[in-house]
Amino acid sequence: MRAVLLFFMVINFAFCFEVPVDCTQIFEARKEEISKELEVIDEQRQALEVFRASSAAAYEENNKKLAKKEADLNATMKVIEQKRKEIDEVVAKNEKILKELRTMTTDKVNESYAKMKDGAAAEVLSQMP
Repeated sequence: MRAVLLFFMVINFAFCFEVPVDCTQIFEARKEEISKELEVIDEQRQALEVFRASSAAAYEENNKKLAKKEADLNATMKVIEQKRKEIDEVVAKNEKILKELRTMTTDKVNESYAKMKDGAAAEVLSQMP
């Protein structure tokens, strides 16, 4: 058993010295990999900054367009409201005139019938539908 253990220890010891490890090469290779990754990250960061800037510009432009449309809409609403008030005033004025005309007509008809004799008034009233 000791012989087998000794054999494995000798083989293990022999293999450790057979493969020389050059740490400098490993570090340089890893350094190049990291440099490439950093370049990719930098390119992505720059692309992100360009995207953010263009998005912000588009957002501002859309906000300006929206504000202009809102101002136009508010101006149109004011014009419509003013015209509505004018129309309401004209309608009220026309209703007042119509009421006065009806009153005047009724008064004249009543006055005419009052001046007629009873027989003539009865004949006119009987002919009315």
